[in-house]
Amino acid sequence: MARILVVDDDEFSRMYLVAILTRAGHVVEAADNGLQGLRHVATDKLDLIITDIFMPMMDGFELLATILERYPDCKVMAMSGGAPCMREQLALRVAKKFGAMECISKPFRSHEVCEKIDMVLGNHPVTHDRGENNVKTIIVVDDDDTYRFYLAGILRQAGHTVLEATDGAACLTILGKEKVDLIITDIFMPNVDGIDLLATLMRDHPRIRVIAISGGHAVMRSNNILEIAKSFGAREIIAKPFVAETVLKQISKIFQSTGM
Repeated sequence: MARILVVDDDEFSRMYLVAILTRAGHVVEAADNGLQGLRHVATDKLDLIITDIFMPMMDGFELLATILERYPDCKVMAMSGGAPCMREQLALRVAKKFGAMECISKPFRSHEVCEKIDMVLGNHPVTHDRGENNVKTIIVVDDDDTYRFYLAGILRQAGHTVLEATDGAACLTILGKEKVDLIITDIFMPNVDGIDLLATLMRDHPRIRVIAISGGHAVMRSNNILEIAKSFGAREIIAKPFVAETVLKQISKIFQSTGM
C-alpha cells in the first residue's frame, strides 16, 4: 500500500484514477491544480505523485520542476491527453526531461496504471483472489466515452469481465454473441436509447439484470428519467455523477438478492 497524490483539473480523469488506486489498496489524495498539489507535497508524506500536464494556475511541468527542486527524493509520474498547443507524446517526453519517472497517455486502462505504479515503487504486482463465482460479465452501454471508460475501469479493477457498447444497438449485437450477467446502460443515446434497450431486454432477455444510469437531459431531469427506467424493468438506478463505491454496492445488492 502506498500514499499517492493525484493532481488533475479534469474531474472525471481524477475520479477515475482515484477509484483505480483506491481499489488497488492505496491511500489516495487528490488536487485539481498544481498549486494545490504542491501544498499536499509540502504537508503530507507521499510515496508517489501522479500529475496531469495541462492545468490552470500551475501546470504539470512547473509542478514537476518545483517538486524535484524542493523534494528531490519524490517519485513523480506524468499523464496527459495532449492539448491544442502540444500533442500528448511530446508533452510526456518533455515531462520525462523534467524528471517524471514514468508517463501515461490518456485515456488509460486501470491495469496499465497499476503496472507502472508497481514499476516506479519497486513493488511486485499483487494478484487478488476475488473468487471465481464473484466474477461477472457486464456490458457498459454509454455514448459518453468518459463515463463509459470510467465505469468500465471501475468494474475491471473489481475483477469483472467488461464489454463496452456506445448505444443500445451495439449492446444487442454483443448479446447475440456473449453470455452476460448484467447490463449497465445510460438512457439518452443515439440509435437505440436506454428505454428502448430496456424494453427489448425485458422481452427477449428477461434473466439479465439491468442498472440504468443518467445525468438527465435538456428535456428531462435525471430523477424523472430513472424512475421511468425502473418502470421499464431496471433493477437499480444510479444518477450521474457517481463514485465507484455506489456502483459496486448496487451490483453487489443485485447479485446477493438473486443468489448469483
